[in-house]
Amino acid sequence: MTAGGRLLAVLLVIVGIPLAAVPVALMYGGGSPPAATAPAPARPAATSASPSPAAASTMHRATDRTGDRTASDATDAGPVYTKEIALRSGRSYDLHTTVRSGAPRPLVVLLHAYAHTAADMRDISGATPFADEHGFVLAYGHAVDGSWNAGTCCAGTNGQDDIAYLRELVADVARRTPVDRSRVYVWGYSNGGMLAARAVCEAPDVFAAAGVVAGHLLVPCDQARIRMMHIHGTADTTVPWRGGWSDYVHVTFPDARTESERVTSSSTVAGIPWDGGHAWPWWATGTLWGFSQQWSGTTALPSTR
Repeated sequence: MTAGGRLLAVLLVIVGIPLAAVPVALMYGGGSPPAATAPAPARPAATSASPSPAAASTMHRATDRTGDRTASDATDAGPVYTKEIALRSGRSYDLHTTVRSGAPRPLVVLLHAYAHTAADMRDISGATPFADEHGFVLAYGHAVDGSWNAGTCCAGTNGQDDIAYLRELVADVARRTPVDRSRVYVWGYSNGGMLAARAVCEAPDVFAAAGVVAGHLLVPCDQARIRMMHIHGTADTTVPWRGGWSDYVHVTFPDARTESERVTSSSTVAGIPWDGGHAWPWWATGTLWGFSQQWSGTTALPSTR
């Protein structure tokens, strides 16, 4: 597709025109980032190389919290409410919202990269002020030891059930603040993006759409219709968009341009290439929101009987 065609595809997403069953191969190629056609978060300050999982854990504990305040302390439309929430399973997440009652709102679950933290994801994505501006609830996931089980990367060897974790997270958020369960979306960066892709495939009854940045779909995805947007830098060598071996995580990745071949024919899979490396581009948050808010409704998992 030409640069003009890619930009048109981006514009269609932003203004809310559905992209029906668009093969990724038709939209992937070279090119520069799309023009900013929707409100975008501020560019984060430059960051250093990814920290180790141990360092990431330390960074996470240093993030700001609201002390002992509980969800019931948040006012209906009062000050911004951000709190680390402990789940019954023993895991946790960060909840960001401004309301505890009233009309249900969309929920975005945002998943950080390998060896990163929820605090890193807030800084990289600019999603917190964006959520306040656009009226959705935001939950930042916490990976175990800094990595997510997305299939073959990156915590698959320890067998942790991150899909069960995401189900528990969404249910817990919905108990604390009004959530429109037909408009729950999952986005992720790098290893977090890989889990976001897995989640929309394996939990389409929970997530209406997914956003993947610098990640890959690593699991079979032929059970149900999905909606997914994939943003990837063509110069990415950490998670190569054309696939192949990664020295960073010691995994062989598939070619992103073949994703449409691994999902049902009724699925919508939109791809946006850009000529960057392994990064969350400054325009990604606004673009993912423009795509996600088109979709509502979940898909029941097929019967196993």
